[in-house]
Amino acid sequence: MITRLKNSWKKFRKWSTVDRWIDLIVDVGLIAFDVLSSPILIVVRFIRYFFDKFINEKIANFIKRIVHYFIDNRVIRLQRKQNVFRYYWKLWLLSPLLLFTIWMAVAFWIGVKSVI
Repeated sequence: MITRLKNSWKKFRKWSTVDRWIDLIVDVGLIAFDVLSSPILIVVRFIRYFFDKFINEKIANFIKRIVHYFIDNRVIRLQRKQNVFRYYWKLWLLSPLLLFTIWMAVAFWIGVKSVI
């Protein structure tokens, strides 16, 4: 129990910097000011925070999967002694369609977000 408490204290001391304390005090002050000015803003901020966190995690995981796909296939490509253009020719042909689809999805998302 004592070692666990000591480890927690060491982690807290490592975390405790002037920048983090200033950020914490400013955040608490802003939240307190928001509570005094309008209590509904806290609920909206929490929903927005978790929604943005969820979306950012999904986008980050999607990009990570794409990068790992290319990294993993690099070994196979090098074993076959093929260059990038020859190995990914299907993607090169489909890239305009993929870019257009992504563009339309982003435009749709911006349109939906601006309405809500």
